[in-house]
Amino acid sequence: MAATSNRTLITDLGEGEHVSGPFAIINAQLGKTRTDKLYLRCLLSDRSGTAPARMWSIDEVMFNRLPAEGFVWIEGVAQS
Repeated sequence: MAATSNRTLITDLGEGEHVSGPFAIINAQLGKTRTDKLYLRCLLSDRSGTAPARMWSIDEVMFNRLPAEGFVWIEGVAQS
């Protein structure tokens, strides 16, 4: 079935492909790198499925502004 917009679905993402658009955010958690820097780990979801996601530069203030359930606008690059 063809998509009705130019939006790329999670199942269609390829390695290194730029991603920009709204996604549902699920299970957002703060993690720490080996050098004790905070990062976001979560699942992103759309009608085609879910994918794990990371944001490497985040602080607690920004993390606390994320919706517990809902949608976020993301921009990034797909990696396996």
